[in-house]
Amino acid sequence: MAKIILKDAFYTPFADQVVGKSIAQSDQEIKEVLEQHKALIGEKADHSYTDVGHHYICSTMMDSVFSADAIDTKRVVNGDNNVPQSFTHAYECACWGYCLGYHLEHKSHQRFVAISILDINSMEMKYWSENEQWGKSGFGITTLVFEIVAEDIDSMPIHNGVANGGNNIISFASFAKQISKRTNATKLSLPFFPDSMSVPVRRSLKNVQVLT
Repeated sequence: MAKIILKDAFYTPFADQVVGKSIAQSDQEIKEVLEQHKALIGEKADHSYTDVGHHYICSTMMDSVFSADAIDTKRVVNGDNNVPQSFTHAYECACWGYCLGYHLEHKSHQRFVAISILDINSMEMKYWSENEQWGKSGFGITTLVFEIVAEDIDSMPIHNGVANGGNNIISFASFAKQISKRTNATKLSLPFFPDSMSVPVRRSLKNVQVLT
């Protein structure tokens, strides 16, 4: 099993309104912010962007922009550093986790991996700005750099599809409780559910410290 260490984390907020901006301007702004993040990687340590084995780029909100090729995903990051880059279009907030899971399965020999999460409402979709299911959204770009260190211990599988059906939050809460007991977990990091949705989860995990 590999131990995952967070080495760098950068966040640049974006305004929730982009009135007067074009998609092309958003494209340029994304590139500029990512270049800034790349330059900061390992600034106070012994690694840099050139040590990164792969740079995964994803989004939880901009899928319509990317899937319609309004922003050129092949040119979002400058490729001068010979670091392989890819854009992954998966399910919303789970996307970056899929990228990390893929890397651990197929490229765990690479010591460093970078993941950038692009969440900018370039098309000014009201659904993303504010929604009754989760409230008001925040927008920005986050870049995370992880170090992967091999450890001689048994690995735990990644479970998906455990929250199906009409009672998905209850199903998730029940499964989280099972996993915490199985692993003797004392701390658990949960997704950022709205308060109304997190109540049953927290009730199921009364003996576990929830970090969100």
